[in-house]
Amino acid sequence: MKPHKLYDQLVESGILIDNAVDEIDVVNDIDRRVIQQTDFFRLIVNPTLDCNLHCWYCYEAKQKGSVMPEKVIASTLKLVDHISDSQQVINLSFFGGEPFKAFDEVVVKILEPARKIIEDKGKKYTIGFTTNGTLVDEEKIQFLKNFNPVSFQITLDGSREFHDTVRISKELKQTYDLIMENVNALLENGFFVTLRVNYTDKNIASLSTISEDIITKIDSIHFPKLFVNFHQVWQNSFIDLHKEIDEVLDTFANLGINASRPIFNNLHRPCYADYLNSLIPQGTVT
Repeated sequence: MKPHKLYDQLVESGILIDNAVDEIDVVNDIDRRVIQQTDFFRLIVNPTLDCNLHCWYCYEAKQKGSVMPEKVIASTLKLVDHISDSQQVINLSFFGGEPFKAFDEVVVKILEPARKIIEDKGKKYTIGFTTNGTLVDEEKIQFLKNFNPVSFQITLDGSREFHDTVRISKELKQTYDLIMENVNALLENGFFVTLRVNYTDKNIASLSTISEDIITKIDSIHFPKLFVNFHQVWQNSFIDLHKEIDEVLDTFANLGINASRPIFNNLHRPCYADYLNSLIPQGTVT
């Protein structure tokens, strides 16, 4: 590559900038524009901070038995009514805790009236769930089929052998097969599913077996709606596993399965939990 061409590319990409430009101001401006987007509103609702599993790396402080009170549900719907006056698209994202632990008590009570509010104003909505996938059942699936679009992010902690030592509880000693069955049920009913696979140096050698389970349990006709995203567990991120994960990605790609690893860009693409519109069970909005 010629030196002047490299220089032009560095300038075009913003790596080289004029000395008069205040880089801190530029970063702060990007952060404000991304976090406070005006083309759509992302409302993250935590129906509960309780969970039915006990994953060792989880950053949430579990609050056993916590459920969003009725007055907060009512306030949430008032907020939806307010923001749908100015926003074209409202994203309702259910987080937690495990949101399916408070499905009837909170999720149902928010989704039906929220949809009516949004559609009556001629606006659009999207719905997403970040869930461990163990509490998905036919009744909930049939209810959610009344809404569109609905997507899910569901986590596996490596292959069956490793997953079933991490994503467990006193009641559920093995969850890998249950989760895979529920992922298949969601795909068969038309939902989009992102399968987040957490990996460490201990389980990375076994990840390719997940692709074999997908091929066995899920009809390839549903592959366009399935996305597998690999994340290195943050407590293990100091270990360089780039070569190993690239080999895993090749295995999935060769089988026609959509797979990727996250591109870390906390400035332009922050974690969805970082947006300034998160609602927790106690009613606090950030």
